Amino acid sequence: MPSIILIHGIGDHADSSFKTSFTNIFNYLHKEFYKNVPNLNEHCNVELINYDTIFDKILEKQRKSTQQGSITASDNKIFQSLLSYGETIREDNFFTKSALDAFIYNTFLARAVEAEAGEQFYKAYNSTVKNGNVDDCHVICHSLGTAVMHNLLHRLFDTMNKQENTPKYLSYPYNKIKSLTMLANVSRVFPHARDPYSSRVKPDLSNGMCKYFRNVYHEFDLVALFRKFNPTAIWDNDTLFNYVEIRFNEVVDLHRMAPDVFSEERQLWNIHSFEHYLACPDVHVGIMNDIFRKSEDRPKKNEIDKYTKHWHKLSLMGIWEELKQTKDSADFSDGIDDEAEKLKDIYSNFARFFNSDTTE
Repeated sequence: MPSIILIHGIGDHADSSFKTSFTNIFNYLHKEFYKNVPNLNEHCNVELINYDTIFDKILEKQRKSTQQGSITASDNKIFQSLLSYGETIREDNFFTKSALDAFIYNTFLARAVEAEAGEQFYKAYNSTVKNGNVDDCHVICHSLGTAVMHNLLHRLFDTMNKQENTPKYLSYPYNKIKSLTMLANVSRVFPHARDPYSSRVKPDLSNGMCKYFRNVYHEFDLVALFRKFNPTAIWDNDTLFNYVEIRFNEVVDLHRMAPDVFSEERQLWNIHSFEHYLACPDVHVGIMNDIFRKSEDRPKKNEIDKYTKHWHKLSLMGIWEELKQTKDSADFSDGIDDEAEKLKDIYSNFARFFNSDTTE
């Protein structure tokens, strides 16, 4: 049975929610669009690497410090800096759920985070090998998780036993990951182990660690665009042969796509979310193609086209196109009520992207 190892991004302070998001979206895709494709959640063993416990401990420590109004002399400067945020750090908001994770990771705690993630990854990977699936391990990372996993994987594949001059942990090609998917890749922002362009984390048969490397970013996702990962001018052609870059710019109202799967408060405008990336057809179809080797088990073109059309229709641009088309083709010769109602319904969907009350 193939293994899928998930590594969460910033702000995911619940180990179950991230895995649930992955499970729910692929169940939805299988049920509604790719009915002839084996259910990925039943076909694969899905494991989650959760390193958020360290961030949670630090955050809780600072909340207690701010409540007591004091800080001990032994605390690091990072703690003193956090105290300057006062009341903000006591709350659950973007700073404490997202920006703070990145802030903490870019300190001396990075190695502690990677050690926690490394222990979990090593255990998950070895269980795959023991089951005889040495070539069926797939890793999917999101946001800050791309940096954590990049640094971790480089060290696991690059660390040598000095006396024996042999790999200490993992070695290619015996140990390998079939596919590595980086969603909103920030590995260049936190290159603690090595520059991502020259590290072992690449699809190289001689000096890499995976067969396929998929790099995905949304063109409006500012997190992914900061120091964007782009190896096309640096890696050689052999390495780039199995490298795929996916860029997309659809802003999709996932709640309207599947209300039972995507909660309204989380999805509107949240182009950085794990779900928003997985909903992109190029992303989830690529993942399924990596896992299912037989052509009959892979998504068919008509299924992909059907989903892509549905996905685009619920995007900001798709709704705008529908609004414009309806407006341009409106016939008011027999009155305006019916046509006005059509425009109102479409504009209501369009206005949702801006939390507008214009149509009320």
